[in-house]
Amino acid sequence: MTTTLTHIRTENGAPTLVTTRAALDEINAGMMDKAVKRTIRQMSAARGGANIEYRDGRKVDIRPATPEEIAELTAPAVVEKSAPEWRTFKGVKSGDTVLLWKGNRKTGPEGEPREVAVTFEYGGWRIVRPDGPNWFIGGAASKHWWTAA
Repeated sequence: MTTTLTHIRTENGAPTLVTTRAALDEINAGMMDKAVKRTIRQMSAARGGANIEYRDGRKVDIRPATPEEIAELTAPAVVEKSAPEWRTFKGVKSGDTVLLWKGNRKTGPEGEPREVAVTFEYGGWRIVRPDGPNWFIGGAASKHWWTAA
């Protein structure tokens, strides 16, 4: 069984595609369900669409989607790889995964990055590599070429 995403539900400016059933269920609950009606400040509905303002401040707009909007919202997201930066691991939590390059300040990043887990221990960083031995690199303020994975 396939579910067809045919309505756009925009909550506080963030659009998402929903099924017709989900859209109509929310509209119907806002008009008929006493518990849900108490949470709504103002609502208007007509022809498969609705504008709902909830008492907690959320503003929801539900309407049928055009084919162009469906294509735009279902298109795969383009993920841009961020460029490596020469910086400390400040802000990284123990267990986070990062992309790490070899290299130094003068030569810049060298070769291909490795995806590694980073843990903080004994005043420095332990790099946990899935394909080899772990490394212990520098103190808390030492810098390396890296970016978030």
